[in-house]
Amino acid sequence: MKVRMIRSVLVIAAIVATVIPTSATVTPAVANVVPAANFTNITKSFEFGPGTPNPVSNQRGFEIPSGLEVAATVKYRRLGTGKEGIPIAIELREPDTSPGVEGPIVKTERRDAYVTEGSVTIRSLASNRGCGKPWRVRVRYDGTGTPPNAVFGTARLDWDGTTRTISAETPGYVIKGTSKEVKIGSPTGFGEGALGITANWNHMIGPVPGPSPVKFRVTIYIDHPTAGTVVSTSDEGYSSNEANATPKFGIVHRIREDLPYQYSLNFKNLDVHDAFVQTPVVKFSPTCT
Repeated sequence: MKVRMIRSVLVIAAIVATVIPTSATVTPAVANVVPAANFTNITKSFEFGPGTPNPVSNQRGFEIPSGLEVAATVKYRRLGTGKEGIPIAIELREPDTSPGVEGPIVKTERRDAYVTEGSVTIRSLASNRGCGKPWRVRVRYDGTGTPPNAVFGTARLDWDGTTRTISAETPGYVIKGTSKEVKIGSPTGFGEGALGITANWNHMIGPVPGPSPVKFRVTIYIDHPTAGTVVSTSDEGYSSNEANATPKFGIVHRIREDLPYQYSLNFKNLDVHDAFVQTPVVKFSPTCT
């Protein structure tokens, strides 16, 4: 079944910038991600108890790209003047299994909320779901009935959203009117995010670089195991090292679901001149936008 394509806007400047067991009692191996100032994060507030819209618990969702380890840091405290703690349970859940259906619990931490702030961090390995299927943090009263005072605070999810350079093969010599396909990245794909792709090439007169600009059409292909090779996104243009020729080639391709497949680029020489294509520059940014 052929995948419908959405033509991406050329915003090169913006880019050239396991599943955990379903049992709530099983804790996954500790993830490597550590909450840090240089990590991407989302923070949301929560509240429950008397005087709030939530009698005994509050759940917040976080849209984070698939394929990333996460760390959830929850800060909490209680209202009132009493010295006794209010028992609470803090849950981190994997991304939803389907729209609106909460994923399995990664881990539950039990604490007492006092008038002074407390904090707990729960880490998780990556999931193959994300973005439109959010991770969830729930903070709830861990007693009977309703809590005597309101509990409030913040939940923050950290993950590594660093733009990284992806490996790519070199197309090399491409004769006029012909094409050459090269693989980019690993056979397991990229996760959700955006691919930014540029490339340089030179007009060739035999083994000698020539003066003429050469136009290419470059297409992203996905090697789907059942549907075969699927065309995804393409762009026509000239090498970005050409001083006068326009438009310059560049693709921004947005991945909105985790496809664990091999991606490749097809370089089609549209010109009357031969060319040598250098290794394309491929960058991947984990993002849901």
